[in-house]
Amino acid sequence: MKTGKLTFYAALSCLIFFTACVDFIYRTVIVDQVTIKFDPRGGTECEEIVARHGETLTLPVSVRSGYSLTGWYSDSLRGDRYGTGGGEYIAEKSVTMYARWSRDLDVGDRDSTISGIPVVRVLAGTGTFIMGSPEDEAGRYFDEVQREVTLTRSYWISKYPVTNFQFGKSAPAAEVNHPVTGVTWDEALNFAASMGGRLPTEAEWEFAARGGNDRHGYLYSGSDVLDDVAWYDANSSGTTHTVGQKQPNELGLHDMSGNVFEWCSDWYGYHTEAPVTDPQGPTSGPGRISRGGAWDRPARDARVADRAYSDPNERNDNVGFRIVFSVE
Repeated sequence: MKTGKLTFYAALSCLIFFTACVDFIYRTVIVDQVTIKFDPRGGTECEEIVARHGETLTLPVSVRSGYSLTGWYSDSLRGDRYGTGGGEYIAEKSVTMYARWSRDLDVGDRDSTISGIPVVRVLAGTGTFIMGSPEDEAGRYFDEVQREVTLTRSYWISKYPVTNFQFGKSAPAAEVNHPVTGVTWDEALNFAASMGGRLPTEAEWEFAARGGNDRHGYLYSGSDVLDDVAWYDANSSGTTHTVGQKQPNELGLHDMSGNVFEWCSDWYGYHTEAPVTDPQGPTSGPGRISRGGAWDRPARDARVADRAYSDPNERNDNVGFRIVFSVE
């Protein structure tokens, strides 16, 4: 009887030991080894990666003509973002990552690219233009006082509003080239600085929106027919749109009217009729200037002369920005 018990306990001990060994082998050989596969969705193929659990990997860069890789995701449409090509990823489990792509924005013959941002050169020189609106302009607000403005320095300005993709904001695949919104004034300023640029002054913005002309020009940026150049409340279907779908103004700039308001560097304040040179705006005010109208605003707000402002700390779904770079 005693011998039987010993035999039973010995067998039980062996079983426990064997189970522990199997569990150890499973955990070290199977669980601690993960496989990362990649579906490039039309891009160049990427080899799968076999790694240890917790190992830091570098995600591959796939290439597709006419497109930019926005990142690797858990599915091809709306899944979680694992990271971008060339970025780090900590291996936690075996997964298949799917590439998402955004169609490259057009860069024309007279344009350039700075820090990956398509830009257009605005030749200011020593010319002047009339900022503001005449008193008989339809939809005019009282704060659009006309004044003669001289800009002495030429500059580059981004051809389109900064997009979700350029800003690095996660978005559904169909919206990666929509203007980024929900960005505070400081965040816009800091992003512009990280690219080597800045936000435009209100005068620089309006001069560019007027096509770099020293004449009064169109009511909207590039046309007197708003539907030709802008997304606004009457045609937007209640949302932002991919940049560059409407016709550009004389400089080749898109979406200066409509789609989203755009942060400028100035504080809001009233203008006088006195001529000014390279104005920077007041040193304080009730909010920071934003210009251009938006997808949820009426035609009146898409006029080139319209002036709006917001608390710089607000995150609005109809306010974005574009960047200015100095001409060396």
